[in-house]
Amino acid sequence: MRFVRWLLVLPLVLGSVYAAVLLGLLLFRYSDRLCRSLGFSDAYCTVTWYPAAELVITSLCASVALLFAVRLPAFVAPSSKRAAAIAGALVSLPIVVWVLVVLAFPLFLPGVFAVLAGLFAIHRASRQDAAAT
Repeated sequence: MRFVRWLLVLPLVLGSVYAAVLLGLLLFRYSDRLCRSLGFSDAYCTVTWYPAAELVITSLCASVALLFAVRLPAFVAPSSKRAAAIAGALVSLPIVVWVLVVLAFPLFLPGVFAVLAGLFAIHRASRQDAAAT
């Protein structure tokens, strides 16, 4: 059982990043639907709140991706929860940055929020690991 739990660490990291990307796509679809309901063009939304909504959605999804990519492996790992959390962060952060670059989003604010969420999750995993020993 211990071996199976270690095998689940990497799929949980990749799955949480994938789930956050899907969440972002759903939120973008909803914001586009709001823009269309206001009577604007399907091709480009000219509402003043749309750029801020894009930034909030990307920041939220990047944070959720890193938070879950760090916390889920720490929950599943039978031991060394801090090491599993750090490994999750090291694997998922480049993927999140790559997704942001490919989708042509600004990197600074979503990147900062993602790193802060990852550091918070690593801190919580470290406390959980220390409490277990």
